[in-house]
Amino acid sequence: MPSDASLPSHATPNPPPGHVRDRVRAHAALKIFTVINWITIIAAILAAIAELLSLIYTKPRTLPGFTVRLYCLFFLLVIVLSEIEWSKPVRDSAITTSWFWRGAFQVFVAALVYEMQPGGDNLSAVKRNFIAFAAIVLLVVGFLYAAMGLCFVKRWRDTQLAKYRTMRAHAEMADALQNDASLAGSPQA
Repeated sequence: MPSDASLPSHATPNPPPGHVRDRVRAHAALKIFTVINWITIIAAILAAIAELLSLIYTKPRTLPGFTVRLYCLFFLLVIVLSEIEWSKPVRDSAITTSWFWRGAFQVFVAALVYEMQPGGDNLSAVKRNFIAFAAIVLLVVGFLYAAMGLCFVKRWRDTQLAKYRTMRAHAEMADALQNDASLAGSPQA
């Protein structure tokens, strides 16, 4: 039996799929931005739950208060969709393309959610603290986005993300070519 060194290159065992692609790692800062995105999404969802709680437990209900709460729910939906960049219109909107305006919008919505808490004895302290927590987290993330927007961090993040996606695509192509080459030399069953 010949040694492995005398075997042609196509006869060497196939490497595990994705082994080239797995060597491409994202910049650590990209992972931080992903965490910020998830914190924003969770805070917006918590604020939406808080708004729904406010709609349920607010008595007496007034038309202006009800309308403002519906607008808050809509704005929170816009925040979530802008964070996940759901569709082309959302990706191209001013809220998504400029982190300063994204942050300013989040601060506005957080302040609205916080200020629209029902007064009186309609809510327990736990529910009131839940609404305040959701609004404050969204407020802090909004200020963070606005500060990053003023420092042009989005441009740097977009550059790093483009580099990572390009390296990942190249690695996937190299992996596919390597697998095709190894399959082309393997005997047919």
